[in-house]
Amino acid sequence: MATASSSQPKIIVLPQLELLAPVSSQASSPPAALTHTGGADGTQAQLKLEAHRRWNTSLPVGFLTSIDRVEINETRTLEDDTQVYVLEVFLSLPTSRLPTYNLKSEKAISTAQATLPTFTVEHRFSDFEELRSNVSASVSMERQCSCMYCLGFVEYIRFAGSQPRGLVKLFSGVEKRRQKLTTFMNDFVTMGRRRAPQKGRRKCEAQELVPKLLLEFLLQGATY
Repeated sequence: MATASSSQPKIIVLPQLELLAPVSSQASSPPAALTHTGGADGTQAQLKLEAHRRWNTSLPVGFLTSIDRVEINETRTLEDDTQVYVLEVFLSLPTSRLPTYNLKSEKAISTAQATLPTFTVEHRFSDFEELRSNVSASVSMERQCSCMYCLGFVEYIRFAGSQPRGLVKLFSGVEKRRQKLTTFMNDFVTMGRRRAPQKGRRKCEAQELVPKLLLEFLLQGATY
């Protein structure tokens, strides 16, 4: 469950996900640690710091890229009568990282991927509301950023109908909320993994923050 806390939540990546989420054609190991030897090496240290930042940023984006779809087929009621929604996350295994099998084995793997979720995670309606609010805050604080990434989220949050809003919570039944939340999550995953050219010199922080928010939402408390 997504809960407010003073410290950054610790995200544990599932073992099954280690072969997924290809972030590039290059090795995904982190760059070497920073070293400072003085003089002109300050520039070198700055370059290494930027390399670390890019590597850390690529992990959430790679994870989102590996998601084939998110389904919400079940709900359950807690002891306090709170409704929770069971998210089933289906990931696509990169073909290039699969061992070589015969055609029957490959077909069986493809069928299993299509029918069985890689992992599940449960969230309350209020958790979806918090995710929407956090993403909105991430793109809204970029007031001078007019990249298509930020503009896409701003437009969606303002006008799209399938969102976890108060009116949906009050006036929609469980089935209608389930449908809207399913659309909302898949739309956010699709938009979150996009990359957009940045205009001007100012760096777009939202393209780093939003994928991290989505990764935390989908992995925190996940079971498989």
